[in-house]
Amino acid sequence: MTDGEEQRESTGRIEAMWSRAVSKLGEVLKGTLVLPSDRLYEEARQVYNRSIDRRPAMIARCADEEDVVWCVRLAREYGIPLSVRAGGHSPAGHSVVDGGLVIDLSPMKGIRIDVKSRMALVETGARWNDLDKATARHGLAAVGGHQSQVGVSGLVLVGGWGILSRLHGLAADNLIRARIVGADGRIYSVSETEHPELLWALRGAGAGHFGVVTSLKLRLYEVPQRLRCGVAIYPIETAAKMVPAMLTYMNESAPRELGIFASLRHHRGRPALLLVYLYRGPTDEADRATDPILKLAKPIEEIGHLHSYLELKKYFSATVPEPQKALWKSGMVDRPLGADTVETLVDLCERAPTDLGRINFEFTNGAIHDRDQGASAFAHRSQLFCLNMVAMWGRDLGEEADRVNESWARSSHAKMSPLLSSRVYPGYADPDLTDFGRAYWGENYPRLCKIKQLWDPDTIFGVDQIIGR
Repeated sequence: MTDGEEQRESTGRIEAMWSRAVSKLGEVLKGTLVLPSDRLYEEARQVYNRSIDRRPAMIARCADEEDVVWCVRLAREYGIPLSVRAGGHSPAGHSVVDGGLVIDLSPMKGIRIDVKSRMALVETGARWNDLDKATARHGLAAVGGHQSQVGVSGLVLVGGWGILSRLHGLAADNLIRARIVGADGRIYSVSETEHPELLWALRGAGAGHFGVVTSLKLRLYEVPQRLRCGVAIYPIETAAKMVPAMLTYMNESAPRELGIFASLRHHRGRPALLLVYLYRGPTDEADRATDPILKLAKPIEEIGHLHSYLELKKYFSATVPEPQKALWKSGMVDRPLGADTVETLVDLCERAPTDLGRINFEFTNGAIHDRDQGASAFAHRSQLFCLNMVAMWGRDLGEEADRVNESWARSSHAKMSPLLSSRVYPGYADPDLTDFGRAYWGENYPRLCKIKQLWDPDTIFGVDQIIGR
């Protein structure tokens, strides 16, 4: 047999194998199997970051946990690469695999609230908007991120911080139990008493590495229907004064009940400083908690005072662009910044190639610091905040726009690198990282590699930045 004949025979065997896999999955799946020839395929393969342009061989929109089991078993049987997608917000596109099977959990949105025990049972296709609405009806809230469009599970499983985190810790700290389809196609219940080592890993490194998480049990907290929160926007010229004062206050004396998100970004066509704030304490103490920041300068626009947590999330989400091309370049910072450093950040913001470019400050102290560094896979408990430089631009602007915007994000990150630690939050997965394991999980990485070997020895799960490789 000639080399050409051997190649054709091998290709034929592979095509036959794929045909059998597609046929089998189509027979057993209760949800929808989307193939490249289908009308739904182009939209189905997209994720939030439109810089990610991958073409999976099939997308299984799973209706329930049994569908997930079938997907994992068939992928293992036929040697098909797979990825797991819930909200689709992985910055590096880890939820979509080229030429393989995407397990799409987005149809699985079930939520049950146990008011008495203050717990939520959440299927992993739900988004924060779904969960926030469900909990708000009972005067409760889960610790979640800033954006309502993001998937619940993706945020929880990378650690997950938000405006309630200084008071109640990470989203992952409030993960009580999970159900997961393992690499062997079996369903496991994971908790402090059942497979506790895997729960440790899921609390910060669980997004697509050890199996397919199908549901989460999360702790909830009382949140008053009316509280002091809002959005305030200040002239960019005030940033050199306000940001250092804010960082020092939040590091040294701010009550834990105060949550802040800050961002240098364009507002109505001009660079500005945006602050999103929430005070969870007594309303008669709110001014004392917020004035050290909010009264440093006069805002040019303010949406504030005595709104609900749900309204605040809605306001914040309105500032988030529709899906665009993007590149996130971030790092953790363990100390406040001086005015000169902030002026440099202001200059970088003003040089952003589009009005969508932004530089965010996200606080990671307070209750997050209460646990030891090894309490979970999350490895950033000694840091004050995450500094995140985000380039965003239109999806159809062409290669030159891609180059210019990516260059801005990378050069801005490089300019600020002297003040950044070596750590990177895995929720802002960075495709440029070489030693990603140490960057994301620090001293916890060797332990994660052992857990990966135990639960996924054949590396069924993982795209690009795979634990243990």
